[in-house]
Amino acid sequence: MLKNSKLYMKLRSNYKNLRRPFRDVVHMYLTKATIDLYRSWFLSLLNRKSILNDYSPRAESLRESLNNLDITSPWFYTHIEFWLYSIEKFDLKNKPISILEIGSWEGLSTYFMLDQMQHSVVTSVDTWGGADEHKDGSATSRDSIIYVEDRFDRNLAPHKTRLTKFKGESIKFWALADENNKYDLIYIDGSHHVDDVLLDASRGFKLLKNSGIMIFDDYYFRYYQRRDCNPAYAINTFLRAHRGEYKILLFTQQLWIKKV
Repeated sequence: MLKNSKLYMKLRSNYKNLRRPFRDVVHMYLTKATIDLYRSWFLSLLNRKSILNDYSPRAESLRESLNNLDITSPWFYTHIEFWLYSIEKFDLKNKPISILEIGSWEGLSTYFMLDQMQHSVVTSVDTWGGADEHKDGSATSRDSIIYVEDRFDRNLAPHKTRLTKFKGESIKFWALADENNKYDLIYIDGSHHVDDVLLDASRGFKLLKNSGIMIFDDYYFRYYQRRDCNPAYAINTFLRAHRGEYKILLFTQQLWIKKV
């Protein structure tokens, strides 16, 4: 009887709603999050429902149109509402901006950025060979990796005149990067190992223009058994090292910061 009661269903629903935020805070604590990150997490939690309500109709329409792409791993779909909100709030839509994307996979996020920020140009850096979680088959099938680059090329064909493609690990890109070539926006979604994320964050921040935006994907991602080998530990280490040099703009599953 109790399991079918309204009280039980309400308590169960409240438990599920509270369980995720609790896990998030524990993960932040164990990976040594900064104080300002906790504050931003709380504010974003309060604003999350409003953003989803305001931007869900546009996001759903976009997801339908993006279904025409050759995509097998639509991970970016869950972020679209927050990207639409941020593009509008931070005035990214109608200005010429230079974007660096570390980790492009099949090109869903790349296509979205070029489509929604129509005066932008993107440099995509990827091995198109998969990260650790792809190579062992836990994130996607090993067979699908063979065709990832082909799918990227097909998906980005309509925007190829605004796209520069760098095939290789990000460490090779950083070694060849011109430090005079600065970016307005840097999106970090490559290897999720702590060393690689920290390298991409540190080198990327040097090439980020003043008032430029850096976005970290997969803050809560946990593939490696040791918690300090995952992205959050690298991101938190980077934030502590650059205290006073950034402002947090938005913190959901992704973290948006502005260089100040």
